[in-house]
Amino acid sequence: MLAHSTTGRIVSLGRVPLGDQVVYPNIYADGAGRPLHGASKYILHFGAGHEPAALRWTLSLHASATGGEVSRLEDRLCRCADGSLTILIQRERPGEADCNWLATPEGCFTMSMRFYGPHHSLLDGSWRTPAPVRVEWT
Repeated sequence: MLAHSTTGRIVSLGRVPLGDQVVYPNIYADGAGRPLHGASKYILHFGAGHEPAALRWTLSLHASATGGEVSRLEDRLCRCADGSLTILIQRERPGEADCNWLATPEGCFTMSMRFYGPHHSLLDGSWRTPAPVRVEWT
Protein backbone atom coordinates (compact mmCIF):
# COMPACT_ATOMS: atom_id res chain seq x y z
CA MET A 1 0.00 0.00 0.00
CA LEU A 2 1.31 3.47 -0.86
CA ALA A 3 0.30 6.91 0.39
CA HIS A 4 1.29 10.53 -0.05
CA SER A 5 3.11 12.01 2.93
CA THR A 6 2.82 15.59 4.13
CA THR A 7 6.03 16.32 2.26
CA GLY A 8 4.46 15.14 -1.01
CA ARG A 9 6.63 12.02 -1.31
CA ILE A 10 5.07 8.63 -1.89
CA VAL A 11 5.99 6.28 0.95
CA SER A 12 5.38 2.63 1.72
CA LEU A 13 2.87 1.87 4.46
CA GLY A 14 4.68 -1.16 5.79
CA ARG A 15 4.58 -2.35 9.38
CA VAL A 16 6.66 0.54 10.73
CA PRO A 17 5.39 4.01 11.69
CA LEU A 18 5.84 6.82 9.19
CA GLY A 19 7.66 9.73 10.76
CA ASP A 20 6.72 12.23 8.06
CA GLN A 21 2.99 11.41 7.84
CA VAL A 22 0.26 13.26 9.75
CA VAL A 23 -3.43 12.29 9.96
CA TYR A 24 -6.06 14.79 11.20
CA PRO A 25 -9.41 13.18 12.10
CA ASN A 26 -12.11 15.54 13.36
CA ILE A 27 -14.98 14.64 15.68
CA TYR A 28 -18.20 16.65 15.48
CA ALA A 29 -20.62 14.51 17.53
CA ASP A 30 -20.74 12.28 20.59
CA GLY A 31 -21.31 8.52 20.51
CA ALA A 32 -25.09 9.06 20.23
CA GLY A 33 -24.70 11.38 17.21
CA ARG A 34 -25.45 14.62 19.09
CA PRO A 35 -23.31 17.67 18.22
CA LEU A 36 -20.59 18.43 20.77
CA HIS A 37 -21.62 21.38 22.96
CA GLY A 38 -19.84 23.23 25.77
CA ALA A 39 -22.85 22.95 28.10
CA SER A 40 -22.35 19.17 28.25
CA LYS A 41 -19.61 17.03 29.78
CA TYR A 42 -17.84 14.22 27.94
CA ILE A 43 -15.40 11.40 28.53
CA LEU A 44 -13.04 10.15 25.85
CA HIS A 45 -11.71 6.78 26.97
CA PHE A 46 -8.92 4.68 25.49
CA GLY A 47 -8.80 1.17 26.95
CA ALA A 48 -5.46 -0.28 28.09
CA GLY A 49 -3.48 -1.15 24.99
CA HIS A 50 -5.89 0.74 22.71
CA GLU A 51 -4.46 4.26 22.81
CA PRO A 52 -3.84 6.20 19.62
CA ALA A 53 -1.76 4.28 17.12
CA ALA A 54 0.95 6.86 16.36
CA LEU A 55 4.43 7.92 17.42
CA ARG A 56 2.95 11.11 18.88
CA TRP A 57 -0.57 12.55 19.02
CA THR A 58 -2.47 15.59 20.24
CA LEU A 59 -6.12 16.36 20.89
CA SER A 60 -7.55 19.87 20.65
CA LEU A 61 -10.96 21.53 20.84
CA HIS A 62 -12.05 24.21 18.37
CA ALA A 63 -15.01 26.58 18.76
CA SER A 64 -17.41 25.95 15.87
CA ALA A 65 -18.34 29.64 15.61
CA THR A 66 -14.76 30.86 15.04
CA GLY A 67 -12.72 27.74 14.28
CA GLY A 68 -10.19 28.93 16.84
CA GLU A 69 -8.42 26.49 19.12
CA VAL A 70 -9.77 26.57 22.67
CA SER A 71 -7.66 23.94 24.45
CA ARG A 72 -5.13 21.19 23.69
CA LEU A 73 -3.69 18.06 25.29
CA GLU A 74 -0.36 16.64 24.30
CA ASP A 75 2.13 14.54 26.24
CA ARG A 76 1.35 15.25 29.92
CA LEU A 77 -1.40 12.66 30.41
CA CYS A 78 -2.14 10.67 33.57
CA ARG A 79 -2.90 6.99 33.06
CA CYS A 80 -5.32 4.93 35.14
CA ALA A 81 -3.93 2.04 37.24
CA ASP A 82 -4.93 -0.47 34.54
CA GLY A 83 -3.03 1.46 31.84
CA SER A 84 -6.14 2.96 30.24
CA LEU A 85 -6.47 6.65 29.45
CA THR A 86 -9.53 8.78 30.26
CA ILE A 87 -9.84 12.40 29.11
CA LEU A 88 -12.44 14.70 30.69
CA ILE A 89 -13.95 17.26 28.31
CA GLN A 90 -15.94 19.91 30.17
CA ARG A 91 -16.05 23.61 30.97
CA GLU A 92 -15.17 23.42 34.70
CA ARG A 93 -11.73 22.39 35.98
CA PRO A 94 -12.18 18.85 37.39
CA GLY A 95 -9.74 19.33 40.29
CA GLU A 96 -6.90 16.88 40.77
CA ALA A 97 -7.50 15.13 37.44
CA ASP A 98 -6.82 18.25 35.36
CA CYS A 99 -3.81 16.68 33.62
CA ASN A 100 -6.41 14.89 31.44
CA TRP A 101 -8.81 17.80 31.05
CA LEU A 102 -9.82 19.79 27.99
CA ALA A 103 -11.80 22.97 28.66
CA THR A 104 -14.81 23.40 26.39
CA PRO A 105 -15.94 26.69 24.86
CA GLU A 106 -19.46 28.04 25.06
CA GLY A 107 -21.59 26.66 22.26
CA CYS A 108 -20.75 23.96 19.74
CA PHE A 109 -17.21 22.72 19.22
CA THR A 110 -15.24 20.11 17.32
CA MET A 111 -12.43 17.84 18.48
CA SER A 112 -9.37 17.53 16.30
CA MET A 113 -6.81 14.80 16.73
CA ARG A 114 -3.40 14.94 15.11
CA PHE A 115 -1.50 11.70 14.67
CA TYR A 116 2.20 12.18 13.89
CA GLY A 117 3.80 9.05 12.48
CA PRO A 118 0.56 7.05 12.40
CA HIS A 119 0.86 3.28 12.63
CA HIS A 120 -0.47 1.06 9.88
CA SER A 121 -3.61 0.22 11.92
CA LEU A 122 -4.68 3.86 11.86
CA LEU A 123 -4.03 4.21 8.14
CA ASP A 124 -5.85 1.02 7.12
CA GLY A 125 -8.85 1.80 9.39
CA SER A 126 -8.46 -1.14 11.79
CA TRP A 127 -7.86 1.32 14.68
CA ARG A 128 -10.54 3.96 15.17
CA THR A 129 -10.79 6.92 17.50
CA PRO A 130 -13.37 6.19 20.21
CA ALA A 131 -16.42 8.45 20.28
CA PRO A 132 -16.73 10.89 23.17
CA VAL A 133 -19.45 9.82 25.63
CA ARG A 134 -21.76 12.51 27.02
CA VAL A 135 -22.13 12.14 30.79
CA GLU A 136 -23.74 13.88 33.72
CA TRP A 137 -21.76 14.05 36.96
CA THR A 138 -23.54 13.60 40.27
